[in-house]
Amino acid sequence: MSQWQPIETAPRDGTWILIGKPRSGPIVFTARWQRFHKKWVFFDGTKAEEPTHWHPRPSEPHS
Repeated sequence: MSQWQPIETAPRDGTWILIGKPRSGPIVFTARWQRFHKKWVFFDGTKAEEPTHWHPRPSEPHS
């Protein structure tokens, strides 16, 4: 999968993904679904306000 997908299709198993909101400009963040609170959250635990799209995170570079 290499294209942005609707947020409704994003994994909700705690996987870190890229999320975006095209209407607010080219803003992309890393977030994951927090099942207990039923919301998207950033690394620091703050709520990600209504993302509309998602994309898998790229693999990390290897040395």
